[in-house]
Amino acid sequence: MAVSDNTLTVVPRFPFNLMFLPQIYSLEHNIPLATIKRIEIMKGLFARSVLIVYGDNDRSLRLRVRDPLALETALRRHG
Repeated sequence: MAVSDNTLTVVPRFPFNLMFLPQIYSLEHNIPLATIKRIEIMKGLFARSVLIVYGDNDRSLRLRVRDPLALETALRRHG
């Protein structure tokens, strides 16, 4: 995962990046930061995740990351 000046790029980690799994299951995402409507930190039983709502039809992506606050800060700073 990477946050650039105008895009959030999410790619799967091993072993989910093998063969054609990312293409078959839509595991790769390039989200323009301008289309992000909402960022929310969700608390789970064992870990926290970041819910990102984006696009015209309110698509959502829930990411479990090591430091949710850092991701939220980076997205808000660049977006």
